[in-house]
Amino acid sequence: MLPVGGKPLIAWSIEHALAARCVDEVIVATDDQEIAEAALQCGAYVFWRSTESATDNAPSEMVLQEVIADMGFSACEAIVFLQATSPIRQDATLIARCF
Repeated sequence: MLPVGGKPLIAWSIEHALAARCVDEVIVATDDQEIAEAALQCGAYVFWRSTESATDNAPSEMVLQEVIADMGFSACEAIVFLQATSPIRQDATLIARCF
């Protein structure tokens, strides 16, 4: 939640995803109320992580599987996974990979 370039770190990844024409939904998986509020303010949906997936040792794949199973994304074409802790990417990074 620390500001980077005048906005919360998580906002950079959400904004990149929202700008990509091939992304239909932006979902932030969290168990933190402050992160959830920031995500909602940026235009993302919030997925509340389970106790099992909300640990420091839980692999990212566990969270992705949880989101896919709980939200019914079994028929989606692709999932774009952006780490909020790695916000430095060019604006065209996602757009160039849209198919």
